[in-house]
Amino acid sequence: MKKVLSILLLLVLLTIVVSGCVPVTTKVVSTTSFSTITSSATVMVTPTTIVTPTTSTTSKPTSTPTTSPTTSQVTSPVVDGYSPPNDVNWIYPSSLTIAGFTYGATAEYQIQVHNGNPATVTFSITARPADNTITGYSRAPDNVKDWVKISPSSLELAPETTGLVTIDLQMTSEVNLPKKWEFWISVVDTSQTGMLKMELCERWKINMR
Repeated sequence: MKKVLSILLLLVLLTIVVSGCVPVTTKVVSTTSFSTITSSATVMVTPTTIVTPTTSTTSKPTSTPTTSPTTSQVTSPVVDGYSPPNDVNWIYPSSLTIAGFTYGATAEYQIQVHNGNPATVTFSITARPADNTITGYSRAPDNVKDWVKISPSSLELAPETTGLVTIDLQMTSEVNLPKKWEFWISVVDTSQTGMLKMELCERWKINMR
C-alpha cells in the first residue's frame, strides 16, 4: 500500500512540474508601423513628364529645404504646425497621393526621416508592395521597386536629426494596372538587433489618368 501511495505521489509531482513548463514557440521577426505622425500627413502630388521633371504639389512640409537630399538635414522640422518628438524615429508624410499618373510620366517627392536614437544610425529606404491597401486601391505588383528611384537609399543620421530622401516614381513602358493602386516606401533603422524590428512605412497611392 505504501508503494502504491509513493507512486501516486510521484505522478502528482511530475504533473505539477510538467504543467509549469511553458514552451516558447512564437518568434516575432519584424513588425510594420506607419509613421507616428499621422495628423494631416497626406500630400497630393501632380506628376510631370520625364522631360520636365519639376514637381507640382498642393501641400508640402513647411520646413522642407530644396537642397540635395544626400547632404541636407532639417534642423527644426515642423509638420503641419506640429513639432514632432526628437527621441523617437519617424517619417513624414505617412501617406502620399499621386493624381493623374500615366505611363511615361514621373512623380517626385522628398520625405523626411528622423533619427530618434541617442547614437548615429543608418536607415535603409526601399520600395515594396503593400501588405494591405486603402479601400478602393489594389496592391502594386512585386516589381514595383523597378519603377522607383530612391536617393539616397541608405541614409546616415546623427542623433535626433532629420534628413531628406527623394523618391522618384517613373514608368517608361506601359503596364496593365488598375486605375488605383498602392505601394509602400519602407524605412528601417539598421541598428536594430534581436527578433523584433520596427519598419516605418509610407503609403504611395497612385490614381491613374
